[in-house]
Amino acid sequence: MVTLWKQAVRGVWRGRKSYFACIVLLAMGIMVYVSYQLLYVNLSSAQKQFYASQRFADGFASVDAIPAGAVKNLSDIKGISRIDSSITLDARVMGLSDTKIVTLRLNSFDPEDPERLNNFVLAKGTVPESGGLLIGQTFAAANKLAVGDTVRLIVNGQEIERQITGIAQSPEYVYVIPDTGQLLPDDSAFGFAFVPAADLETLGSGRGIANRLSFLLEKGATFRQVEAPLREALEPYGLRSLTARKDQPSHAMLQQEIDQLGSMSASIPTVFIVMAVLILYIMLKRMIEQERMQIGTLKAFGFSNWTIVLHYLSYGGVTGAVGGVAGVLLGLVMTGGMTQMYLDYFSLPAIQVPPDPFYILMGLLIAVLSGLAGAFMGVRGVLRLEPGEAMRPPSPPVLKSDLFARLPLIRKLLTSYGFMASRNITRNKFRSTFVLAGMAFAFAITAFMASYGDMFKTLMLDQFTKVEVYDLKITLKTPTGAADALETADALKGVDSAEAILELPAELHREHLQEAVSLTALPDDAGLYRIYDVDSKQNHSPPKEGILLSSTLAKKLQAKRGDVLTVRTPYTGDRDIPLPVMGVVHTNSGSSAFVSLKGIWNALDIPPTVNSILLSAKDPQAIKAELTDAKNVAAMTDQEEAKASYMDMFRTYSSLMEMMQGIGMIIAFAIITNTASISLSERKREYATMRVLGMHPKEIGKVVSFEYWVLSLGALPLGILLTRMIKQAMATTIDSDLFTMPLNTPLGSYLSAAVLCAATVALSNRLARRRISKFDMVEVLKERE
Repeated sequence: MVTLWKQAVRGVWRGRKSYFACIVLLAMGIMVYVSYQLLYVNLSSAQKQFYASQRFADGFASVDAIPAGAVKNLSDIKGISRIDSSITLDARVMGLSDTKIVTLRLNSFDPEDPERLNNFVLAKGTVPESGGLLIGQTFAAANKLAVGDTVRLIVNGQEIERQITGIAQSPEYVYVIPDTGQLLPDDSAFGFAFVPAADLETLGSGRGIANRLSFLLEKGATFRQVEAPLREALEPYGLRSLTARKDQPSHAMLQQEIDQLGSMSASIPTVFIVMAVLILYIMLKRMIEQERMQIGTLKAFGFSNWTIVLHYLSYGGVTGAVGGVAGVLLGLVMTGGMTQMYLDYFSLPAIQVPPDPFYILMGLLIAVLSGLAGAFMGVRGVLRLEPGEAMRPPSPPVLKSDLFARLPLIRKLLTSYGFMASRNITRNKFRSTFVLAGMAFAFAITAFMASYGDMFKTLMLDQFTKVEVYDLKITLKTPTGAADALETADALKGVDSAEAILELPAELHREHLQEAVSLTALPDDAGLYRIYDVDSKQNHSPPKEGILLSSTLAKKLQAKRGDVLTVRTPYTGDRDIPLPVMGVVHTNSGSSAFVSLKGIWNALDIPPTVNSILLSAKDPQAIKAELTDAKNVAAMTDQEEAKASYMDMFRTYSSLMEMMQGIGMIIAFAIITNTASISLSERKREYATMRVLGMHPKEIGKVVSFEYWVLSLGALPLGILLTRMIKQAMATTIDSDLFTMPLNTPLGSYLSAAVLCAATVALSNRLARRRISKFDMVEVLKERE
């Protein structure tokens, strides 16, 4: 055994470059696995602890007004263990901005009930008494507010002043966005606050009257079981929405991120690990072929099959162990930075979760088992070798068909070097396929990683340049007549064009399937908000009757053109409105649904009302300043500011993007140089023979170069196809209700991948010529003796 261990050490040292490439691939895969799994555990643990400690509700309802006595009766509904009532009012904050409407969502709480649902965590200060309020941590930071400051608020037309007594976090507002379809938080313009219930009752509908309910389910009960009886009980009180926890905006955003991390922690590492296993398999298979005479000698001396197999398995085991340790260490480092990046967007209490040893051990185990699997696939041929057969060189392969005999014109077009290289390609199809696959994979990884940044830029900026092409969006507090809204908008100074739309929450049902969405009703000639299909590159008009679904939503509802959906909105009460599906469009905006204004007015039997106005204007800032004090304006969305927010988010992720591109380049370099090195090692005897016959190393280098360049050109279309497949797999993994990953890859990404692969092939050719020139021809030709 000592002899075999010495042989193993020498073998690893001889092929150290190839083993290093395998270690790099395994380390990258394990790094992504460990970092994403630990980040998944960190976020999900923080979420669960926060929700449990603050008693985050399982469901929510919004009504016009409901008395306390009626709320108590709702707890008798089977499946509900507790139901709390509260008051929620939006207040305009004065004096913080001249160009933005700053809104605080005031939430009442009962200071006498420490077990209340959706409780807050006090980060600074004290719980307010009458005349005070708590504000959200992100809002305070964005507006530079501190404990002891006073804010001026306008609530239901009344101007009041309140002193900030503390700063808080809430499970309801982990991701703080208003109810206006906005995807990114603007902490300087919207936040939340908590006020003693007695204070809000005087500003709302009166003492003992609430407009918001939160409830917990009994163990084993589901939201679907309590939905119908609760909806029926709340209809007399002006039910506006009834929402399960899974559809609550803040929770939905956080949960989607957590789910995507869990999916990506499996999909991305698999790509790297499979390639490492394949390279190990090829390396060990080549080693067995080169050392078959030594294997035959060992068998003749009495070494058992499994002793020899275990010897070769040690190559893979050690490679896997080293790659696993490196990957775990890199993953632990990466986890810290990524955790902080997520905390910048999700307002969770400080995450103090020690690294889970399970995922660290799993990373090491996956790496070692992957190394052993690749090694075993390469060495299992040892079990079939007989000593006498192994001590003879293998028979030369039989050339079953000759491409050049069938196509003599190709032979005439090639130089002698090109002809020899082409014969080498067709003679050993397995080796050529391996090199081709390695180059295609390297190209695909590089192109995919290079397009990562462009992919998210496309995702974000297409929304501004091809869908929402207005300059300013005005969201109204209460719906108003369409004609009046447009007349008022046209009267504003500097407005080039205006369109009125209606955005309303809706529940879409198809058989047993149900989805909560924001329904967007557009005018027939909409030009400022377009329904853009990313596949056909065309704009669609809203259907005069029926509904148009995004592909993501259609997939969830298993709906297609011609199917009939039932729709429920705050305007329909307990009525279900049937709407036929008039088409499916492929958008980047996730789950979305579109109707025409006239069509939805007729279907809901409501007067022509709208709740948002879109403006194309020369000076949006002047219009914002003019409308800052308008009574019926709830929010104003400046597209330039929204675009800047998206770009700020992109810059936050840019370091991660650059790291991913760097990983792609390292992997591509490792794969191409490694496949070239393996191919060269397999053919050392051939090249030594060519030198003995009088060929100069430069001439042999021309043969090698021609072969690699031909295979590189063949790898390009395969690499493009593989890039598309990787993107498709990733899109399936991370598509969400909010966005759909674009599958197109910019030409620049393909060019970057092609340049990197070409440079690596050129370097490999240069290294190959240098190795050929240093061959000890006598030793190489004696290897099989």
